[in-house]
Amino acid sequence: MTPWIALGALALLVLLDKAGSLRASAVAALAGALGFTSLDLPATSPVGLPGSVLLPLFLGLFGLPALIDAARAKPPPSAPRRPDEPREGPPGPHGPCLGAGLGLVAGLVPGFTSGPATAVAALVGPRSAKGMLATTSAVNTSTAVVATVALHALERTRTGVHVASLALRGPSPGVFALLGDLEALALGALVGLMVLLLAATGMHAIAHAVPRLARALVVPWLAMVYLFTGLPGLALLG
Repeated sequence: MTPWIALGALALLVLLDKAGSLRASAVAALAGALGFTSLDLPATSPVGLPGSVLLPLFLGLFGLPALIDAARAKPPPSAPRRPDEPREGPPGPHGPCLGAGLGLVAGLVPGFTSGPATAVAALVGPRSAKGMLATTSAVNTSTAVVATVALHALERTRTGVHVASLALRGPSPGVFALLGDLEALALGALVGLMVLLLAATGMHAIAHAVPRLARALVVPWLAMVYLFTGLPGLALLG
């Protein structure tokens, strides 16, 4: 059933895309062509490091576009809140519970990933900015935890991150490997929370340096791709 589930999830993303179904279909076709031509390519490190073709794919699809946007961004003007402007209250439990349930499905059902789960959450979840943020965060957190447990319990991958992890380190069954992976998830969540707190308190002081920081990160990322996957990885990244 996995191909049909994946096809249904893709159709859901195309139909819900705000840019229009035609443009979304074109992007889906390009994504399929990219996967068809690249996922079986060898990733050979020039210095003998373990490599995975998913490294340049992930960086090219998600990492570098965000860096390019940050490098071209201008700091937003500071606009203090008016005293009579209503303050948005905390989000209720509906959004996080919905996101956790959708993440449970995405972490267990092959072919249904956090992408379509987030699209469904945006369709039926809360409309407020805080509520939507809480819902999508719950989707991603639940997917990560459930997929990690499924990886060890079923010995099947459910996310591209796990595919890349297995390609680099090999299978590591057992309860201690599961606890180690869950510990890494918890540490990652803690680090993310610390980054958010630091950004909330000090972003105004470093906002002018964000474009320079983004441009400075491009070079080490390119070097990392070359060290792990060589020139073919750099070509795929482009």
